[in-house]
Formats: sequence, C-alpha cells, structure tokens
Amino acid sequence: EIEDNSFNLILTNPPFSFPIKNRKVLDQFELGKNNPSEQIDILYVEKCYNLLKEGGLLGIVLPEGLLNLKRFEYFRKYILKKFTIVASISLPSGAFLQFGQSNSKTCIIFISKREEDRDKVFFADAVEIGYVCGKKQYLRNNSNDLNFFLDNYLNKKSEEILTTPFGGRSIYVNYKKLNEKRLDAKYYLMQ
Repeated sequence: EIEDNSFNLILTNPPFSFPIKNRKVLDQFELGKNNPSEQIDILYVEKCYNLLKEGGLLGIVLPEGLLNLKRFEYFRKYILKKFTIVASISLPSGAFLQFGQSNSKTCIIFISKREEDRDKVFFADAVEIGYVCGKKQYLRNNSNDLNFFLDNYLNKKSEEILTTPFGGRSIYVNYKKLNEKRLDAKYYLMQ
C-alpha cells in the first residue's frame, strides 16, 4: 500500500464517469461517505489529494462537466477548499477518441495541495492539439495550441486574452475571481 503524503507530483488520466456504489469503497472517501454512489474520477481526485505531499502538484485529465455542470458544484467546492488551482485547460471534443474510444469533452487541470496563495490562475481553451480530434484514426498535424499555452503560462502572465494562430485562447485570471459555480476555461475566457 502506498502511504499518504508520499508524492510531489502526480500526473493521471483516470477512468471517466462511471459510478462506484460499493459501500466499503465509498466510506473511505470524504466525497463518498454520505452518497449512494460517486463518480470514479471524483474519487481519484480525493485519492490523489491524500497521496500528495503538502505543496505537491496534481495534473489530471477530467470530463469538463465536473468543472461546469451545476450538479458537480460540491466537487468544485472541494477543489477550492483542498487545493490551489494552478491551471485549467479545455481540450477539444474527441481529443481521446483515437486512444480509448471516448468522445468526451475533457480538460486538464493542474492543482496543488494547499500551498501558498496564488495571485493568478491560467485558463486556456485549445482548438488544436497536434492531431485531428474526433477521428478514430490517429492523424498528426502541425497545429498545436498547447505549445503556445506553455509559452503563455511561463512567460506572458497576461490578464488579456491571448489567441494562438490556430484559434486557441488563454488568459490569466485573478485568483479572487474564482468561484465554485464554474472552474472551466470557457467561462473565464467569456468574462
């Protein structure tokens, strides 16, 4: 068994959106104790929180609905209470169709286990990610917003919307503007 508080960094892409109903499993989680079932990806986030050292970073692929659907507001409250949000990057629909037959709208969220407060959070909405999305066959292309996002994240720190040559957009948002209603990039890019 892996001890809690053991990792500085966790990068993961958990299974998406199937419910866990096993009472013994649910009772091991704060987010499962009082529920008849809970989504496995939500339980993964809590497990990762427990495994991270203080200040440790989690990069996790999640269904974007966890960051913007009303029924998951309790999950976003948990995220804001337990973690510091570093970045939220929306991926195009079908980004994982070639790799697991999932057409889910996904995002990558980078969150750290409650470290010092941050001034800003990086939000980005990718249009292109280096291959054609929504196709079962893997077809590479040279269009990739993610490279521009990395440069924007590391160097620009702009609170103005920056647009890539491929239509992806990114922005830094003041941390105090975050709320549990939405934590997805599209929301903050519309403000």
